[in-house]
Amino acid sequence: MHDISRDREKSSATQTTERVEGGFGFKELREWVVTIAALAGLTLGVFNTVKDQEDVQLATLLEVDKKLDEATARMGSNVTRTMEASATLSDIDLEAVYALLRDAERLLPGYARTFFLRGQWCLLAQQYKSALANAEEFILREPSRADGHNLRAVAQHFLGNAKEALGSYEEALARIPLDDRRTRAAALANLSGAARDFGMLERAIDYAEQAIEEAPHLAEPYTALGSSLKDAGQYGAAEQPLRQSLDIAPSEDAYALLVNCLGDLAKVSESDDGRNFHAEAREAAEAGLEQFPESAALQRSIAVATFNEAIALSSSGEDAAATDAWELALGHINAALELMPGREGLHRMKGWALRYLGRNDDADRVFEIAEKIKGG
Repeated sequence: MHDISRDREKSSATQTTERVEGGFGFKELREWVVTIAALAGLTLGVFNTVKDQEDVQLATLLEVDKKLDEATARMGSNVTRTMEASATLSDIDLEAVYALLRDAERLLPGYARTFFLRGQWCLLAQQYKSALANAEEFILREPSRADGHNLRAVAQHFLGNAKEALGSYEEALARIPLDDRRTRAAALANLSGAARDFGMLERAIDYAEQAIEEAPHLAEPYTALGSSLKDAGQYGAAEQPLRQSLDIAPSEDAYALLVNCLGDLAKVSESDDGRNFHAEAREAAEAGLEQFPESAALQRSIAVATFNEAIALSSSGEDAAATDAWELALGHINAALELMPGREGLHRMKGWALRYLGRNDDADRVFEIAEKIKGG
């Protein structure tokens, strides 16, 4: 979610949740953790080489603050990404960052910003309750700051507390000046994503529309609207804002959503229209991969799109075209599995593609792998 900072122009976003057994869970903290790896390069022993340790610590703390803001700005929009498309926590020396923050707290006791930074660190470490506690401490010291309420909202969101998360996002929004339309749009996009994550789709659509009114030149509000409309089953209505988002600023999130939306339209359309939507989905995925060739989400999307197109051709009795489509689908499925080897669904898709191509022994082996993943 967007981190509404004191400069009023910095922003970040968090990934959406998905329902899992026992409530809400998170697949990954996503790309926003990438740049924080640079923090490991801040030598912890620097304070032993400079006489005025407090001045150096304050300067270092401000540097950490800057880098954390840069890191959270990489989080992208409120759309599910696959784990494999995201940086993993193993990319970050969290212990080094923790030691740096610990030194800051020792040399600058009670400094409000250290609570905010520790809260962000806790989010990286998936320590959401601790992130919430640090957000509360920061808010006690800086109650008028939007970023503190936003940090609390993100922590509540990760914990699956719908009412509290939405309330804190509203508190953050209320503290953003009316003339700061870009940041207000970012906050409203947060609210849209949070409401969508918690199944409040009408509210999600409303928040996204408000975000567009605030800043119609930004891409993310259109992505948020398209995502909410898609989740509400309004696939035709979702297509337009997703394309608008891509016209403004192409992103792999918007491409992946558009591909999935067109695939859904194909499933609910008559045969001729369905075939056209299948082709459009494949073309959208190809366009996305040209711009984001390392995107696991888009690689999976084109695998699904070509798989569904092959099924449609097989069902219509066009054997030659279907065979070509299955070969194409199999290639994309294999490419997706290179990035996401543990995906049961992709293995099952591969099994069916092999079955349609008459490679039954290979198909059986792939289905066995899928069963092991399911049971494991």
